[in-house]
Amino acid sequence: MHQFLSGKCQNLPFADKSFDVLYPVLALEAMEEICHQALPELARVARKSVIMIEHCSDFNEKEILYVYHTSHLYFRGRVDELRHDGLELQLVFSDIPQIRLWPAMVIASPNS
Repeated sequence: MHQFLSGKCQNLPFADKSFDVLYPVLALEAMEEICHQALPELARVARKSVIMIEHCSDFNEKEILYVYHTSHLYFRGRVDELRHDGLELQLVFSDIPQIRLWPAMVIASPNS
């Protein structure tokens, strides 16, 4: 039997360290205004890792990518800023092909 829960990303309805791994994909671009409330929640409920694929501003700073990225209000966070939201950077893969923007796979662990 499956159970579906509904909640807000600023206050996830799960206990601390409920999941070994969280895998949000392009979720933060839809939450730019509240990403600094959502990221600490991801860090709180993750036991081992948060693996994100996001259009971080680090990889979209040049020419047309910058214009497209900022005009569509995509996630404007930088990879090195994740530590301020409770995540310790482990690995970054920035060679994920995409048509419009340059996404990165960011693997982080919750700060102890």
